[in-house]
Amino acid sequence: MKRMIIALGTAMVIMFCSILTPVTIHAVNRDCGHNSYIANAYVDPNNRHSTYYHQYQSGNGTNGPIYNTCTAHYYYTYRYPQCSICANIDYGKPSEYPLYTEHENCGVGIISYNH
Repeated sequence: MKRMIIALGTAMVIMFCSILTPVTIHAVNRDCGHNSYIANAYVDPNNRHSTYYHQYQSGNGTNGPIYNTCTAHYYYTYRYPQCSICANIDYGKPSEYPLYTEHENCGVGIISYNH
């Protein structure tokens, strides 16, 4: 069970690292009559979050290390291409954008993703 939770936590870290990789979006001229969309220009002000758990070593007992479970909340939003001329937003091409992670009880605290 411990190995499965650790593997799940590792997979989540790898997934969020891949999200941080810049993504190029090619917006198509559809609504505003211009062809000057800038990728990731508009950030959705609404935050979303997901909750995950990972194991951490909280101490050493007489029979070996003692592990507890840390609750981690991942906060993210979406970015959309936006026209540089008329500010039209292309909601058809969202890009997930991580904001920060908050760990409740393992001592890691808040990890901010600065872009």
